[in-house]
Amino acid sequence: MPTAQELSGMQDTLLREEILVREARALGLDQNDLIVRNRLVQKMEFLTTSLSQALEPEEAVLRAHLEQNSDRFALQAEVAFEQVYLGQGATHDDVSAALDALNAGASSERYNTSSLLPTMQPLAPRRQVDGRFGQGFFVALKDMPLRAWGGPVQSGYGIHLVYLLERNAPQLPPFESIKEDVLFDWRRGLTNELSEAQFQTLKAKYDVETLGPAQLTDRLSQ
Repeated sequence: MPTAQELSGMQDTLLREEILVREARALGLDQNDLIVRNRLVQKMEFLTTSLSQALEPEEAVLRAHLEQNSDRFALQAEVAFEQVYLGQGATHDDVSAALDALNAGASSERYNTSSLLPTMQPLAPRRQVDGRFGQGFFVALKDMPLRAWGGPVQSGYGIHLVYLLERNAPQLPPFESIKEDVLFDWRRGLTNELSEAQFQTLKAKYDVETLGPAQLTDRLSQ
């Protein structure tokens, strides 16, 4: 429990704050103040956010939201492969000869030109593959058959032959494993809808005059 002296000090602080706030308002210090305006906007938006965050939808609602927005929650497509780098100057004949030999069982080391690129790429999504081999490399493997040497594939470094080891298509995780993520996304969408509906309701209370470009520029410069 606070002491009598501590309570007296708290009361003095509150009294000082209240008097200063009232006098500041009387002087109009809260007008045309961006910090005050932003804070008021935040408080209004917080009211809407609090409402949406408190709602607990039925599981059927969440499952329907997941079905309608499955692309937001699907695991990314991935590929794993071995690659042989033929360099930048490989000709059509060089590519054909290497491809035939590799599919006939020749060692990939025989044709691999020295580089800093890895010869083996474990399962990885598009962003990781393209980040390592250059933009478009992942897409170039889209229709390549599994367990066979194919190509040529052009990267930001040169020409490659690729042996596709594994390909995982985009897939949706089990609902229970992403339920909280779906709930968060559903609430976020609801917040946006409620916020816009609230704004339109409040806007209807006012006569709105639209400023022209010159007037708007003058207003913003004030």
